Amino acid sequence: MPAVPKVAIVEDDADLCCSMVEFLSAMNYPVFGVESGERLLSRLTSESVDVVVLDVQLPGYNGFQIAEELRRIRPNLGIIMLTARSALSDRLHGLSSGADSYLLKPIDLRELAANIDAVARRLPLPEKVAEHGAESRNWRLERERCLLVAPDGSHLQLTGREFSLLRHLVEAGDTPIARTKLAGLLDGRESVVECNRLNVLLSRLRKKVQNSLHCELPVKSIHPLGYLMTVKCIIT
Repeated sequence: MPAVPKVAIVEDDADLCCSMVEFLSAMNYPVFGVESGERLLSRLTSESVDVVVLDVQLPGYNGFQIAEELRRIRPNLGIIMLTARSALSDRLHGLSSGADSYLLKPIDLRELAANIDAVARRLPLPEKVAEHGAESRNWRLERERCLLVAPDGSHLQLTGREFSLLRHLVEAGDTPIARTKLAGLLDGRESVVECNRLNVLLSRLRKKVQNSLHCELPVKSIHPLGYLMTVKCIIT
């Protein structure tokens, strides 16, 4: 199966950069963020990346100039440009500068991840060696016995609410579920009281998983999007 691409975010808006890095990290991408093209080029002298997400409006060299330099020194690098400039001439300029994809702000982070995957599929990434029985190493929810099964086969008995919580997260796939919505799915109402109950439930479940399975529960809080199951999990 293809290796997960390493991603660099070049964005001078610190909050946006942090949000993108946090989201992609939760999706298990190796990722780092820098605030300028110059900082990126400096880091590339000592480490490699597969895909660069590049803002157009940057201090110093702009995104178009950085894309041209990246394409010159790293011909096989994937480049995704982000901008608030929607004019056709700007999009054409971005693509002619070497970008593989050109996305408009505000960007949906799920769309960003999908574009990274699409660009990565065209790259000569190293292949991961397929291992026998890989499917058995997924996390698993067993309906009949109400169990959470870890990749190593160890398992934890769940309460009905704990199972329901994880089931909703698994069924959401790569889409984070807002805290209020998840609380409503569990308790029928989207209120502060139910959100607090959800927080307590999740906190207790994290401790149970750590104590019984000796690993972290693969559920991440992604502010402000909500909760996300960060690994593949199947329901049987």
